[in-house]
Amino acid sequence: MTAARTYRIGEVHRLLRDEFPDLELSKIRYYEDQGLVQPKRTKSKYRVFVPSDVEVLREALRLRARNIALPDVRRRLVDRGMIAPEGEMANGPAARAARLVQANAVTARVPESPAPSSTPAVAVQSAAPPFLTVVSSDTYASAEFVAASGLSERQINDLQAQGFLAPEIIHERLTYSALDLQVAKRAGVLINQGVAVRQLTPLRRLVQLEMDFVRDLTVPLRKLPKAQREIQEARVASEVSELRNAVHAATAAKHL
Repeated sequence: MTAARTYRIGEVHRLLRDEFPDLELSKIRYYEDQGLVQPKRTKSKYRVFVPSDVEVLREALRLRARNIALPDVRRRLVDRGMIAPEGEMANGPAARAARLVQANAVTARVPESPAPSSTPAVAVQSAAPPFLTVVSSDTYASAEFVAASGLSERQINDLQAQGFLAPEIIHERLTYSALDLQVAKRAGVLINQGVAVRQLTPLRRLVQLEMDFVRDLTVPLRKLPKAQREIQEARVASEVSELRNAVHAATAAKHL
């Protein structure tokens, strides 16, 4: 029986760069850390990938290129039978962090006191622990995001479960972007008027359909230099957005 074809990480990188010319080796390692692929190791500790690993990476990169959040990428790969369900992921720190994202956990952790105390523990201290601080000027750790959004933890969890929010793991901390905050605040206006998060799900599907539509329209642009391609892609996306607004206005005028 012929042995299965295997690849070192450099070979995988070269195979994928035909379709993703800007791909860095660190991205392959990142997806490994997230548990999407679990290459075996040789006695010399070199990674050994098999063809199915390459296909998983290729599909994950395609989905991420469509701005699909990593938890949704994972779910799609599981649904297609390309990777094992969440419970069979590796147990490294990054994998545990990925499970934190997919489990939609936004509850802030409070560090243990170094010594017993008769004073009841409190969640807010005069000096905020590092995982409660803003990671940068436009990113938010969990507790800050909940406070800034004006929503409850449960509402944030629901929005995240429905794919409206796409937090990432930065330094093993669940981190939200300014765009996530904008979405949460906009959704909060409707939620505070009594609209359930699940009722907003069709809107996200429409947005995804539009993104897929734009991606299909821009396929011929992939051969252009990166800078030129990005300008043209942005132009197409803008024109599609304007067309959508015009169609929406015309349709609403006739039927509302």
